[in-house]
Amino acid sequence: MSDKKDQPPSWARHPKECQWVQLAQRGDQSAFEQLVKLHQQAAYRWAYRMVHSHDVADDIAQEAFIRLHRALERIDAARPLSPWLCRVVINLSTNYLRRKKTTISIEENPGIEAIISPDRDAQHPVHQHYRREFVAKLERSIEKLPPKFKEVFILRVQDNRSYEEIAEVLGLTMGTVMSRLSRARNRLREDLTEELKKMRE
Repeated sequence: MSDKKDQPPSWARHPKECQWVQLAQRGDQSAFEQLVKLHQQAAYRWAYRMVHSHDVADDIAQEAFIRLHRALERIDAARPLSPWLCRVVINLSTNYLRRKKTTISIEENPGIEAIISPDRDAQHPVHQHYRREFVAKLERSIEKLPPKFKEVFILRVQDNRSYEEIAEVLGLTMGTVMSRLSRARNRLREDLTEELKKMRE
């Protein structure tokens, strides 16, 4: 079942991206630099949401572009570059997380709506107190998710990607994406039972 309603265009690409890829494949360094400029913010964002470290995210994004340069001959210029690059960034980030335990921070609370739908006044002082507690616990709960669940959760909830796009990036079936996302949410709900009760009181 597709969930593309209200989703951003699927891997929208710059009109000159195809041309830049073809030129870069022929050794045009300036064309490759244009590709880096085009995708560097997205690469950094994907990495940061996984590792929550500016320095590490910078390093991962840089390594992703190094790998892109090495793989240029195998890149299909007719296809958007974002899915390939996102897959590389996610893999690098996942490898980092496996080597070193790290924390994902929720800027504001972009993941909360995927788990609960609080109906209380968000400006109420008591509600704000519980909300801060909830976000802090949510950060710790996401940190504990296995990388295979965390990457799906982040792409779906924080990057607002469709199931089809996540499947393409991670090389998974749609069913696997849905299963991992469901298991990630279930783990978070179980871990946040008490906080959810407070938010709904």
